[in-house]
Amino acid sequence: MASITLTGTSPPVVLHHRMGETVHETLSRYGIYHAAPCGGQGLCKHCKVIIQGDVTPPARQEYEYLNDDELLAGVRFCCMAIPTGDCQVTLPSDRLTRQEPIATQNALPTEGKQGYALGIDIGTTTLAVYLYSRKNGVQMAVASAQNRQSALGDDVISRIGAVTTLHALPRLQQSVCQQLTELIHSVCRKANIAAEEICTCSVAANTTMLHLLTGLDPTSIGVAPFTPLSLFGTMYRGEQLNLPLWCEVYLIPCLSAYVGGDITAGIVACGMDETDDTRLLIDVGTNGEMALCHQGHIYCLATAAGPAFEGAHIHCGVGGIPGAICRMDEQGFQTVDDAPPTGICGSGLLDAVALMLRQEVLDETGYLEEDYPLIEGTPLVLTPKDIREIQLAKSAICSGVLRLCELAGITPQQVSQVYFAGGFGSHINPHSAAAIGLIPKELAQKCVAVGNTAGLGASKASLSEGFRLRLDELSDRVTYFELSGDARFNELFMENMLFEG
Repeated sequence: MASITLTGTSPPVVLHHRMGETVHETLSRYGIYHAAPCGGQGLCKHCKVIIQGDVTPPARQEYEYLNDDELLAGVRFCCMAIPTGDCQVTLPSDRLTRQEPIATQNALPTEGKQGYALGIDIGTTTLAVYLYSRKNGVQMAVASAQNRQSALGDDVISRIGAVTTLHALPRLQQSVCQQLTELIHSVCRKANIAAEEICTCSVAANTTMLHLLTGLDPTSIGVAPFTPLSLFGTMYRGEQLNLPLWCEVYLIPCLSAYVGGDITAGIVACGMDETDDTRLLIDVGTNGEMALCHQGHIYCLATAAGPAFEGAHIHCGVGGIPGAICRMDEQGFQTVDDAPPTGICGSGLLDAVALMLRQEVLDETGYLEEDYPLIEGTPLVLTPKDIREIQLAKSAICSGVLRLCELAGITPQQVSQVYFAGGFGSHINPHSAAAIGLIPKELAQKCVAVGNTAGLGASKASLSEGFRLRLDELSDRVTYFELSGDARFNELFMENMLFEG
């Protein structure tokens, strides 16, 4: 049996490779995390590794997407490379998304009780754990990590597919429970406490992530009529979830199959349930989830935006890693951590396309004659295919906002404030977003970045029974609209494909 010596880890490990397996399949079988946004289907071109030794020649797609220097250095896509004998595989550390937990707040209102409270945000991309003192609401520690479930796909549809075709539910559940256990131990060490001292815990996550956490089959979420087995709002014992907690764990209720507990947490964390103002919450992700509060009622929907703004399906797209182009204008560019440029992330894409429109190298239809160089003298470019991916994503978000306003009987002008939630939403330039048509232009001056509202809501729920009651009561005030088969949304989607911000 051939072996793979895995470097880029500490210490290096030796894996036994089965005949015909790709490197990705071997890594997955051993439970070793390596980001594969498409779940190893050969679509995203992001799972680069360096391979030395006996391995099949590069596939046609690798010659197309890897430059000569990369091929000479042994760079391969791990879902395409099949070892034919002993080899060495190096995982490049710069492919990991930058771990930057958006802190909830240094202190939160509390009910002055003894012990400690835990808020958990299970994101499709990132897991974050927040530890607070119940006595004074002071944040004691934070820990986060990229969700290792990404090895079976970067979005919920890919992971549902893995459950269906690969029977991967036990593996996905074990992955998240084990990773949360590590993060819980991490915050306890930082605060110098024992896990047994944690008295309350709340979890915010989308509906699919909660199914995977609890071991419920999410298959029904992926097919019409999109009916989840549970919308949660329930208590689990820590041991039921294989977590090192003696307390009960509150799973924040979801509103539908695609508007999850992370949005419920965000709505209440932003106080949208306690105002009659007209406010809009947008979480721009693979599923663009949004909620609109108007005259005390809340309307919500989800639109399939795709992963373009998370760097997937973009030729030089990356997540928010060091070196990702995150800002761009006529004066130049900025990268994450000011590191040498390695690709472009979502906020940079918005700026780049807005710049291309100002320079008139891109017209309103999205026609691009040739690849657009992001940085002269480098292979970093935007391709015509990239522009089409961006058009699809931005049209889905903008059309969702407009349809939500229509369903509530208002115009975008009546929205008094727009909350952008999540990591991507915290870094976008709202003027670039309006310029390319990601949001209606009337909203550009009304945008506020609110950070990780899911983590904030989970933390508040652990500290306050009153906050938890508001979460439980929210569903009675919410109207959810399902967009699949909605003819008006389809009309708006076609109209908003144009770059007319």
